[in-house]
Amino acid sequence: MAHDVADGPGVRGGTMAPSRALPAPMALAALLAERLPWAAIAVDPEGRIELANRAARALLAVPERELDGTPISEVLGGGPALARALAVARDGAGGTFELGPVVDAEPRLNVTVLPVSDRGGALLLVAAHAQAAHEEDSTHRLAALGRLSAGMAHEIRNPLSGIGTNAQVLRRRFEPGDPRLRFVDFILEEVARLDRLIEDLLRFARPPEPRLSAHDLRDSIERALALARGRMEKAGIRAHVEVEGEPPPAYVDPDQIAQVLLNIVLNAVQAMPAGGDLTIVLRTVERLAPVVGRSGRRVGDDGGGAAAGAPLRRFLEIVVRDTGVGIDRADLPKLFEPFFTTRPSGTGLGLSTSQALLRQHGGAITIESEIAKGTIVTILIPVEKRRAPR
Repeated sequence: MAHDVADGPGVRGGTMAPSRALPAPMALAALLAERLPWAAIAVDPEGRIELANRAARALLAVPERELDGTPISEVLGGGPALARALAVARDGAGGTFELGPVVDAEPRLNVTVLPVSDRGGALLLVAAHAQAAHEEDSTHRLAALGRLSAGMAHEIRNPLSGIGTNAQVLRRRFEPGDPRLRFVDFILEEVARLDRLIEDLLRFARPPEPRLSAHDLRDSIERALALARGRMEKAGIRAHVEVEGEPPPAYVDPDQIAQVLLNIVLNAVQAMPAGGDLTIVLRTVERLAPVVGRSGRRVGDDGGGAAAGAPLRRFLEIVVRDTGVGIDRADLPKLFEPFFTTRPSGTGLGLSTSQALLRQHGGAITIESEIAKGTIVTILIPVEKRRAPR
């Protein structure tokens, strides 16, 4: 992680000289903030950056000239959580919250929002979230679980295949209409279900390396909808696809991205048993990502046409929005845990597998939801040519 950043033209002699004329109290505040060891960012009532001290520029790897007047949401992301925090600050309150990364390679950020009551703006103190020892232990446990799952899957598959073959032989010995056929059919259905579970276990334990090629993500969206069309029509779900502008091709594995989208669409279908609307939006977005957003970039990667060292990064964003039953707030942090599911028939591997596949593309997936109001799933895929998984 590179933390050394050249001072922008507004920095003289180690102190911050704002590019805009500031009232004397604000100029004094800027001078003091520059000496703080913490990353400090001041925003106006509309959420635009007015000041960012040396520590903030180092954390974000962005010169002051790039930050001045930029909406804070473009720098830190945070979505509705950040917007709510700023709204609370305008009312004279504050608090600390955690922001997820723009992509999974980046650390989380702890952000404390303090109101500036006389101006309606806010002061944000930002720090990279330290990885606790138990989080590292969890990573090792997941890796061990993956190896165990793969071993069990192979051990179970052989006898399971024998059970299925013998059940097929037995089925052929019964006459049509024989009441005993229902027991054989039950065995075959359970064999098929266990085989699907084994496939899910293997995909989770050993995600295949993506075969990357230039691909139009509109094709992946249409493919996922086509595969889910029968279930959507049965449930009375209306699908809407919106494409903003002319998104560039993405360097992805088309089959894996279609699988990710299918998992998300099927989850949405199950959340709308009485019908509803499923909306998928595809667009290109630009983010002023934190410096660690550039970690994992390999020599020779094409940054999507951006000038060398430019803080802006381009992503293809796919937003999948449903009008379903929603997800309880307490369950949101668990959604990507292997084997966690809120459905009686679910394996709990769909989202964890999707997250693993997107990580191999250098992308990320986030979920927002509210009971009785629906769920929003957002996928980010970098617009860059890559030679291999990160």
